[in-house]
Amino acid sequence: MDSQNEQEELEIDWKCNSLWTVEYPKNDKIGKLLSHFSMIPVIAPFALLLVLILKRNFASFCCLTGLVASTLFCRVLKSYFRHPRPDAGHSASHGKFGFPSDHSMSIAVLVVFVLHYSRKLDSICLRAFANLSVVALSILVIVSRVYLQYHSLGQVLAGYVFGILFAFVWLKASKPAKKHFQSASKRIAQKSTKFEKLTVVLFFAGEEIKMKKNGKKDENKSS
Repeated sequence: MDSQNEQEELEIDWKCNSLWTVEYPKNDKIGKLLSHFSMIPVIAPFALLLVLILKRNFASFCCLTGLVASTLFCRVLKSYFRHPRPDAGHSASHGKFGFPSDHSMSIAVLVVFVLHYSRKLDSICLRAFANLSVVALSILVIVSRVYLQYHSLGQVLAGYVFGILFAFVWLKASKPAKKHFQSASKRIAQKSTKFEKLTVVLFFAGEEIKMKKNGKKDENKSS
């Protein structure tokens, strides 16, 4: 009877974050804040995809493909080790297995990529800010996964180590693809000019509106 009462007292009243399927202890402000930081590895690929579309640089391409590949590799490792997550009583399931942590693995990959490519930044202050920010965010991600009881400390540390090793291998393996990426990017840019005269493209780009405004200005000047 006493053990049953103790178990009920230890049970946590989990509340799901309104933005993500991440649960935190109810009325726990730190847990709620960490639930947001916990999703940084999930948001990062979409941010990199946007940068890739706008900038079409190899760094964003390498980072994006590396994050996707590391996530797939982590799923393979999880199915191999089949190590269960902590039994915390979450209602929102993130999968049965938790070794290694894919969130900590992804953020470790991102840390290595940022530290590597930030060396090309001319501004020392900007380079220091980028490096410090990504390291601080990685710590918050690791702490959040353990604090919210989605992973044990061993699972997140293992994910971080696997992520660092994977990132170095990916950077080395992706070097030969740089020339192919640059040539493909140029071809895409050349072919995309064919679509620039389409009315639909001009409309969503806002060029058609500019043309109409300029046309009205010319009419007013002529009158």
